[in-house]
Amino acid sequence: MIVNMTINCKCFSRIALGYENPLYKGFGNAIELSVNLHENTNAHIGSGRTGRVVWPVSSGHPILVDSCRGSEYIVEMDLSSRYVVHNGWPRKSFYPTIIRLFERKIYPLIEVQRRDFDAVKSKLVQSYYSKDGKLRDSTFKYNLSPINMAEAGIGFFSEGTLTCHYRHESISLSDYHHMPVSVWHGCQSSPKIMHQKLFDLPPCIEVKKYHYPVLTNESGEDVTGATYQMIIPRRMAGHSKKGCQTAILVTPKNYELPVLGSEEIQHELELANIDRDKKQIEFMARGSQVDLSYFTKQVQQIIYRAHFNPLFVQLKLDTDRFIQLLNQFQLQVADEDDKDEIMKKKDGITVALREPGIEEEVKEFVKAITDYEMLSSFSTVIKRGAGSESMERFKAIDRAVVEKELAKLDKIYSTQFFLDNFFNYSVCTADFNDLFYDYQHYFWNRSDSNQVIVDMSKARTELLKSINAIHLKVKELLTIYLKACKGDWGSVFDFA
Repeated sequence: MIVNMTINCKCFSRIALGYENPLYKGFGNAIELSVNLHENTNAHIGSGRTGRVVWPVSSGHPILVDSCRGSEYIVEMDLSSRYVVHNGWPRKSFYPTIIRLFERKIYPLIEVQRRDFDAVKSKLVQSYYSKDGKLRDSTFKYNLSPINMAEAGIGFFSEGTLTCHYRHESISLSDYHHMPVSVWHGCQSSPKIMHQKLFDLPPCIEVKKYHYPVLTNESGEDVTGATYQMIIPRRMAGHSKKGCQTAILVTPKNYELPVLGSEEIQHELELANIDRDKKQIEFMARGSQVDLSYFTKQVQQIIYRAHFNPLFVQLKLDTDRFIQLLNQFQLQVADEDDKDEIMKKKDGITVALREPGIEEEVKEFVKAITDYEMLSSFSTVIKRGAGSESMERFKAIDRAVVEKELAKLDKIYSTQFFLDNFFNYSVCTADFNDLFYDYQHYFWNRSDSNQVIVDMSKARTELLKSINAIHLKVKELLTIYLKACKGDWGSVFDFA
């Protein structure tokens, strides 16, 4: 579905101004009005020096309008874009982070509150009446009724004088827009046409209304939803080194903008920082001076940050919750023999869950894929590093050895979940040391009436899910790296 977007437009070509074209690559469907305006038969320019433009756009997309440097760009934003809405963006200190968000098609916004034109028009209507409800001047009736005058943004200022409520932004607050009532005598046209005749400008209220883009449907109904400023960092989308906040994003009414929550923002910022660190490591690998130990440490840190740290955090949360409920369950058991046996089982489960068995397995796996990355990244610089102490370990690593190690791990994790017997058995049986099997009479007979047991059953499900997620991540990465081994051994460091 197509709607019309209306905005005041200067329409200078950025090409004529010496700016590189095209802009907004990757944002969505971008159009420069100064280049395309006269080629589009569905677009038209309003009267007056403001060059108000009406342009057809898709109703299913957020619409970005950038008037920076005098040339309007319209962008139907890609539907895969996401947004962060915040009213306290620092202008400069946060720009490096914003640049990384832009690279991930995440755009920072500041919400804009549009003016309440209806409230202004209501006050303007009242300005034509005295306190007793009578017209202050008989000129203002019929086609010049207070309602029609208010629609044009013109109010009764003082005896014998009218004024525009919104003065044109390029005109000082002088008497220039103070109009004597006498010039309106005998006016047979509308207030809007009269204003155009007097000042060669559309009514100031319209100039103000279309300062931000307005969306209308085929019947002319305003279907504009929310309005935002977009923070554009330096040198992004063709902007100067200072960046700007003049680009405006509007949404159609009832459009649900994909806005990230605080946890999602933190996650995306971490991914953006990981991308930055990857680039630094790749740059280091291309250099003539290579510190292999540092490279190894950095690669391992990034692999953990990108893939395993979030899983380990969730595992700890679910483990703590399960142990807490396990303690509560043991305390409420009435049968003393069961209570003692459950305590022993509880202690064994707690110790096993606290042991870093999974972490140790992941450590060995991360070492294997780090060896792959070393071979991939340093194969072209080995000659320059020959003889250096940092290269001795590199020379001891062979492609066949790395591939064999990855294949061995893949075979292991294809037949079992973990090398650690406790965690492997837990995922296989959906139980922990047969607690739920041995004492099923508690869980089956009272689960509908005992909240601790109900919560404990749910906690077991979540804990098993977080344990299995680590196995699935190992399998996923093994598949990626084994496939790369059968190819040209290029770096797959950007798989995150």
